[in-house]
Amino acid sequence: MKEGSIQTILGNGTFIICAFLTVKLSGRTLLESFIVSLMAWGIFKLVTSKKMKL
Repeated sequence: MKEGSIQTILGNGTFIICAFLTVKLSGRTLLESFIVSLMAWGIFKLVTSKKMKL
């Protein structure tokens, strides 16, 4: 159980960093990239939780 949660945290962290870098490279402000990263993370969490239920 612990290994799975650590893997999930690492996966989410990597996803947020990738989303952040992608937005940063497209030339947006820090705040905009942070908001987009949060939205992307929220969508990612929804998708993964639905997959787990299935």
